[in-house]
Amino acid sequence: MLGQDLIGRRFKRQGVTFTVLEVKAFPAAEVGERFKELLNLEEGKLSAIRVFGHLVPNFTYGRRGVAKLAKIEIKGQKISKASAIADALGIHNDLRGYAVEPV
Repeated sequence: MLGQDLIGRRFKRQGVTFTVLEVKAFPAAEVGERFKELLNLEEGKLSAIRVFGHLVPNFTYGRRGVAKLAKIEIKGQKISKASAIADALGIHNDLRGYAVEPV
């Protein structure tokens, strides 16, 4: 399933190291029309969509789809609220690719 390769992996973004604990897969066919632009982003980027004014972070899989970050851990703290994840990882804009590095 799309995104399962992320579970348990550690990444770094703007000096913040995080571990992916849960994801929700959205294959290309399930990506809403409003968000199809995500499918044009380079694979392996952190991105976000705006839903009801809140940023919802995703990992891109190119034309195959995206995986929503449902739960991450930073310094022992588990975060599952989408907007809190976006804030913690410095994601401030939607439909844009952000670089992350594996740890």
